Amino acid sequence: MRTRYIPDNATELKDEQSTAVVYLANHKYFGLIIVGYCGKTIKPDINMRCQNEEHQLRQAAAFFDKVRRFEAQRASDKAARKAARDNYMPFAIGDILDYTWGYEQTNVEFYQVTAVNGKTVTLTPISHETHGDPGYSSMAGNATPIKDKFCGTPINKRMQGLDGKTIVSFEFGIGYLWNGKPVYESWYA
Repeated sequence: MRTRYIPDNATELKDEQSTAVVYLANHKYFGLIIVGYCGKTIKPDINMRCQNEEHQLRQAAAFFDKVRRFEAQRASDKAARKAARDNYMPFAIGDILDYTWGYEQTNVEFYQVTAVNGKTVTLTPISHETHGDPGYSSMAGNATPIKDKFCGTPINKRMQGLDGKTIVSFEFGIGYLWNGKPVYESWYA
């Protein structure tokens, strides 16, 4: 297993506000050097020769500042992703979800929420009616679900937040709360 390179007779400086650590040394071939790491990295994030001890300390301070800013941005991004993921209104029993998917045709499936347990919902497939529309071909139409007309085996899915909407992930896409309007679908003979 590889380990971090720490120069012989190096002075270790740890940053109190980040995971950064640097080693200052007077190398027998290269003169004054600085080697620095952040987090659990094995490869140095900074590894350079310095002109004098003051230059070593300036480079260490600049490295610590860079790592602090990086880690603060990473924590902020992580918190924003978590808030977006967790910021949703859960589905209620009786809600209907529509899920469209397909290639060269649009398949539509409707599910009704039959149970809610924390972030997990039980979805049961329900039947739908397809009505032709003069604007579509003979192999396309608008589908509307038939509430409480169950036609399949219930499945459990986790609710998630996406762009301020509550969603459920399926194998080929995402299921959304049905908006009450007919959903386009198409098929082949």
